[in-house]
Amino acid sequence: MDHDFEDALLASPSHGCSKQQSSSSASSQGKAPSDGTGNELKIVIKRVVDDVDADFFEKLLLELSKMQCLVPAHETQPCFKGSGHSLGVGWFHAADSNSLVWLNHSLKIIQESGTVPDFTVSAFIPILHLRRAIVNVPNIPRLGKNGASVVLQTISRLNRNLNTKFWKVIKILPLTNGKYSVIIGIDEKSVNQIEKQSCKIYYSLSQVYVKVYSKNE
Repeated sequence: MDHDFEDALLASPSHGCSKQQSSSSASSQGKAPSDGTGNELKIVIKRVVDDVDADFFEKLLLELSKMQCLVPAHETQPCFKGSGHSLGVGWFHAADSNSLVWLNHSLKIIQESGTVPDFTVSAFIPILHLRRAIVNVPNIPRLGKNGASVVLQTISRLNRNLNTKFWKVIKILPLTNGKYSVIIGIDEKSVNQIEKQSCKIYYSLSQVYVKVYSKNE
């Protein structure tokens, strides 16, 4: 899954917090943590109705940063290797297991308080490779400024057997003869499912053909 882990780092608090954050949760013991490199330290944030967009994710980061500032200086500080959002999903990568526990607990508090509503937390499941495919879709529903989101939401709503949360719209070509050619990255499991149904998926009021390229194309 192309999450771009260099995209945004959850670094030292910057919202009115002067306390220094340690470089790792074990620094107070004078030794580096023994964990923090596996996918078990990553979590995924999804919204119940809408996608995780920049505005939503910023609100969530702000609330977490406020809570991070409240951790007493003499206690182990929660640290993170990265965070970001992509394909309508948010993610966090904790530096160690203690930070992950703090993160899950803090997110639960935020959920229960309603300060940032409408989101779920789940384990991170890596997608190693996205196959390139092209699909021609009609201009109904209208794509508008958020064309990629409209395409993925339409496919997801009408094809419940496909997990489009891991898909990536690479490019939308100009409208030609009433249709858009959309180049999409699709996970291997979804490719297998699409091939089982004669490379067709439901879209708007019809079925559309999905051309899946071979792995070396």
